[in-house]
Amino acid sequence: MSATRSGGLTCLTVVGLGLIGGSVARAVRARGLAAEIRAVGRSAAGLAAVRAAGVVDACLTDLAEGVAGADLVILCSPVGTLPGLVRAAWPHLAPGAVLTDAGSVKRGVVASAEACPPRAGVAFVGGHPMAGSERSGFPAADPDLFEGRLALLTRTPATSEEALGRVGAFWEALGSQVRVLSVDAHDRGVALISHLPHLAAYGLVATADDPER
Repeated sequence: MSATRSGGLTCLTVVGLGLIGGSVARAVRARGLAAEIRAVGRSAAGLAAVRAAGVVDACLTDLAEGVAGADLVILCSPVGTLPGLVRAAWPHLAPGAVLTDAGSVKRGVVASAEACPPRAGVAFVGGHPMAGSERSGFPAADPDLFEGRLALLTRTPATSEEALGRVGAFWEALGSQVRVLSVDAHDRGVALISHLPHLAAYGLVATADDPER
């Protein structure tokens, strides 16, 4: 991962500019951590607000073009899309690039990355910033969203320690406290503190709607 003279990134690509991706872009711009920030989205119309906000240098709808030459690529799209995005982006990453994500479930995306053909100098690190808001979408993006929050990274036997350190340093620069876990420990822990309570809440709501259940 190359760096500017100030110690930041030469080029950061953020794929998916919702709350998390938009907050990453705003945080990086506010802190001067990248010389160039690119946004990749599904449509030009969907990127209109991002372009108008002036927090990125380029808005693109072509993933291959968006990741080409970037030294860090962060996938911030919905969890179900992440494995496919990893496979689509992998052949177009520059030597020395690190690919990471912000998904709340790690098993599928990590397995997808480790199934990709090895490429010299290209690495993947699973990531999950434990941050959010009651609001969603780019209009809710906050440059301070990650301040004082946990950023969970995953390590497997295939993980590059250098890449792990670089992704950890990135989240620390956004104000996060970094913790490294195994994939299984991450998914079990997140399920216990997040997913199961949501299921329980859904069950309570369903019961309230139909008390004869």
